[in-house]
Amino acid sequence: MTYIRSMFRLFGLILIFIFSLGIKSQNILFKAKYFKDKKKELKAVVNEIKAGNNALKEKAYFTALDHFFRAHSFNSNNALNNFKIGYCLFHMIGTELDASWDSNHTQANVLQSLEYLERASDLDSFINKNIHSLYYLELSYKNSIEFLMGRCHHLDMEWEKAIDLYE
Repeated sequence: MTYIRSMFRLFGLILIFIFSLGIKSQNILFKAKYFKDKKKELKAVVNEIKAGNNALKEKAYFTALDHFFRAHSFNSNNALNNFKIGYCLFHMIGTELDASWDSNHTQANVLQSLEYLERASDLDSFINKNIHSLYYLELSYKNSIEFLMGRCHHLDMEWEKAIDLYE
């Protein structure tokens, strides 16, 4: 009887461990099924994303960033939007930023870019597949999340982290 009780306890611990692995943040898409009570706001945010995508296609990073931050204020748990913010910030390193986006930072910097890129990677471990399906970004290793994160670590003089991500 104690053997069976021990097996149930072990089984319970294994289940708790497995469920705790799946508790990390979840990638929430900009879809109606996730925002049933905010359909009007969702439609406006989807239009912001489209406008941001068009600006990104034209390499108008400042304009794109403005649209993506509006979408981010509605849903901060979208991996692709976090990637786009990090991507824009990376391409704007050293430029003046709008204070309404981040009152703590007046210039785009490496750590800001890295923060959004890491968040995107945490939300969706297969983010590169989604990145390369974007018709407005060149299909290149330079647009992979690992390369951009590695470049951020490189610019921040964290050589080992950069090398790990480059490989």
